Amino acid sequence: MALYKEVAEAAKSGYRRAVKAAPKGESLDLWHWKEVQTNFTDPLQLDDQFIGDFMDVEQFVDAGRSSDAGGGGYFDNVRDFKLADGTTVKAPKYGYLSGDTNGYIKTQQLIDSSKAVEMTDARVMSLPEGAHIPRVIGRTFTGSRGDITGTGVWSNGRYRQACNCIANQPLGVF
Repeated sequence: MALYKEVAEAAKSGYRRAVKAAPKGESLDLWHWKEVQTNFTDPLQLDDQFIGDFMDVEQFVDAGRSSDAGGGGYFDNVRDFKLADGTTVKAPKYGYLSGDTNGYIKTQQLIDSSKAVEMTDARVMSLPEGAHIPRVIGRTFTGSRGDITGTGVWSNGRYRQACNCIANQPLGVF
């Protein structure tokens, strides 16, 4: 099944870039896992998405690739920050408390429990050079978008992944 529509073909439907879409009348269930974005939520999850055959730029900005119904997921951990000279730069919205050894990973649960804090201007300015700043904040998926639980474990130079449908029917280990 060819899913990638090159720029020339996608342009016929109004897109200015290559897009993903299934052949007419077909679809693909897509379970999307990213270690930093979905491997630290509670429960551990894969993003339940799909690729359909729709190619209408007015109605479907991302063409055939869409998320299942529901919410949650991850969002960028960024806000605008003004330097003393008036320059605007991007800075983290949420950071770590002192003693946090995993500055790359943040979840909505850590924010809700005050284990990750909103960064004040003073905190941003006091970050040491090379500080680990979380790029995204992971949130638990809801609705059918959250139907797939799973995890990835790094071992012997590769990830071993396991996933399970919310209906508790084993789907496999990869």
